[in-house]
Amino acid sequence: AFKLRGYMHDTGRSFIPFDQLKHQLLMLSRFKVNTFHWHLTENQAWRFEVQSYPQLTSAQSMTRHAGEYYTQEQCRELEAFARRLGIIVIPEIDMPGHSQAFQRAMGHSMQSRQGLSEMKTVLAEVAGAFPLAPYIHIGADEVGITMPDFVPAMIDWLHTLGRKAVVWNPTKADPRQADMVQLWSTAGRLVSGRPNIDCRYNYLNHFDAFAD
Repeated sequence: AFKLRGYMHDTGRSFIPFDQLKHQLLMLSRFKVNTFHWHLTENQAWRFEVQSYPQLTSAQSMTRHAGEYYTQEQCRELEAFARRLGIIVIPEIDMPGHSQAFQRAMGHSMQSRQGLSEMKTVLAEVAGAFPLAPYIHIGADEVGITMPDFVPAMIDWLHTLGRKAVVWNPTKADPRQADMVQLWSTAGRLVSGRPNIDCRYNYLNHFDAFAD
């Protein structure tokens, strides 16, 4: 009935040991879950190893589970493991919002010419660490867009890398520029002409006092 049956972990706000992630994928596959959305960056921490900018995963730039992150080798291993279980991985590098960890590490906003250039390098490394991923999620939610060409430039860059872009909806950017949109809570609205992922009210801990 549903082409995409997904499960998301926000390991930017939290951290889940690598072996536990693999165990959970094995369990999820038994329930015909076919997509793992791996939310790797947040205000609290950046969990994806960027070899060009090691400061992103330094303990000093994180405010929660400091110093914990996933290596690119682990990303490739998990993706290959997921593929054997019939699961695709959609990695998410949130931009230009939810990026305070980036700003602490780099000393400037993503929404700058320098930040734009650096994020292209980041996405190139993400594509290399997830060689099987058809989609890369770039967030684009819950932030004012002060650099109007930022999100379109990131989407164009992903296309250059041979990948499709996913964004959250609602977004201050134009969601029709992305290849797929993901509806957040009841605020998400269908975007015609694009695949839409409906994940409204499906946080397991949505009304948990510790959720945020």
